[in-house]
Amino acid sequence: MKMKKYFLFSIILFTVTCAVSQERNNVGNKSNNMVNQVNSDLKLLVIGVSTYQNIESLNYAHTDALAFYNFMTSPEGGRVSPDNATLLLNEKATFPNMIAALEWLIDQTKEGETVIFYFAGHGDLENKTMFQNGFLLANDCPKSSYMAGGALPVIYLQQYSATLVQKNKAKVIIITDACKSGKLAGGLEGITNTTTALQQSVENTVKILSSQPGELSYESDKWNGGAGVFTYYLVKGMMGFADRNNDKKITVGEINIYLTDKIPAETNFAQNPSVIGNPAVILSVIDSITFANLKKMQSNEILTNGDVAFRGFEDDLKKQLDSSTYKMYMDFRFCITNNYLTESHPVYGNAVELYKKLLENKNASLVHSPAKRSLIAALQNTTQITINCLLEGKESPNEFSIPKAYKELGIAYSMTDSTEISYNSIKCRYLFVKSFNSFDSNNFKEGFQNIEALLNTDPDFSPAYFIKGIANFNMGNFDIAAESFLKAVELSPNWMWAYKSAARTLFKLKKSDEAVALINKGLKINPDYGPIHSLLIDHYYRTKDTVLALEYLEK
Repeated sequence: MKMKKYFLFSIILFTVTCAVSQERNNVGNKSNNMVNQVNSDLKLLVIGVSTYQNIESLNYAHTDALAFYNFMTSPEGGRVSPDNATLLLNEKATFPNMIAALEWLIDQTKEGETVIFYFAGHGDLENKTMFQNGFLLANDCPKSSYMAGGALPVIYLQQYSATLVQKNKAKVIIITDACKSGKLAGGLEGITNTTTALQQSVENTVKILSSQPGELSYESDKWNGGAGVFTYYLVKGMMGFADRNNDKKITVGEINIYLTDKIPAETNFAQNPSVIGNPAVILSVIDSITFANLKKMQSNEILTNGDVAFRGFEDDLKKQLDSSTYKMYMDFRFCITNNYLTESHPVYGNAVELYKKLLENKNASLVHSPAKRSLIAALQNTTQITINCLLEGKESPNEFSIPKAYKELGIAYSMTDSTEISYNSIKCRYLFVKSFNSFDSNNFKEGFQNIEALLNTDPDFSPAYFIKGIANFNMGNFDIAAESFLKAVELSPNWMWAYKSAARTLFKLKKSDEAVALINKGLKINPDYGPIHSLLIDHYYRTKDTVLALEYLEK
């Protein structure tokens, strides 16, 4: 079905392009002069996540993102040069890669330029603290405890946006097609708070959001055979269907009217978009001939479901670097792509050592920034797998050991400084893995010092309390362990392993009523979590309440 749809799109695109080409030959310079010229004043970052490693996946978020990217980089659309655009889809859309792409925007955006940030995927909030005001979930996010990585805090997006406006003197357009499920850790309240956080107005920033607080964003095969309703109409509107005054330009005000008209009608008013910012800002310039042919064909198959793709951060450097420097950089890219970060390939070496050589090479200054961004991201990508396993009480795959995670996160941490927006995030995860490594080596003093340093950096980092609880439980300090586990539950109220650990410790303290109450609270959140059932069954058997034990055993 996907190939059939993609083939149909190809036929439509070919037909329109041929028609446009023929008409342009006939009309000469009558076509809009702005169209088909590369728009060098635009920077574009597009992220789409349908496939998630640990949570419920979506169907069309990545194809929505690809459709928007293709429109924005097409000669008849946004005319953004591919050199000024980054696309992260599915497994490439990890939290470290998203941060690296945002850093790329900071490095590359010049005064007076416009930055467009687009995200399609899950949005959620785990707990209402000052910091946790919503997350855009990356491919590698854990089931709970988003502070441990794998999720982009909305506050980070706001900080990057503010930096682009204040430091780079740029304009920013943020587009999100998020909050697609109420079945995540934060439930419907989570998506409500995420959307509310996204709605906060920022100077010189336009925000186009798929829904209002408390609403879901819908996707279905009803639209274009498979799409999100928001992006489907967003691209249609920007192509020209939103042009109310026929001036061949689509403004924020016009897209607001168009989306507000179309999306509620398509969803029985269950989804209502939110547009914030200067209504006079121009989003797109219409290619008159292309748009006329599209209207003439009266086809709705204007969005592509093409294969998942990834456009990296690198330009064509072959002509800009001498041959030896270019080879060194290509070796570095090979090591990044194939995960030879600290362990060496027999021919190419490893990314860390090659990065050091690139820094020492004055002829490689052009690639210093992209090399740094990609190495920091890669060092975090593998360690996030280990962290996610720790959060769920699972064994890490052999190649993702705790010592390896500790080593790689340590290198990433050493490459950042406190002026960078992502600094605290990397520092917290590094200290978390470092403390776990210390406890695992029976160095409890160092482990507790790392935990305190972590909590001084971010007092809401729930995994820190959890690891503190494990260490104290193993030392027989059950009062401190219970207090720590309960704090982890408070900060991550859907983290089932924290519920189990807290209840187990309360049983140790002979606080059975509190333990049972906590277990029942957890079972309301996740009634299918087996380990917590086992804990309750064991308790009832020990107290000789075989009726209740058998009842929970049957469950």
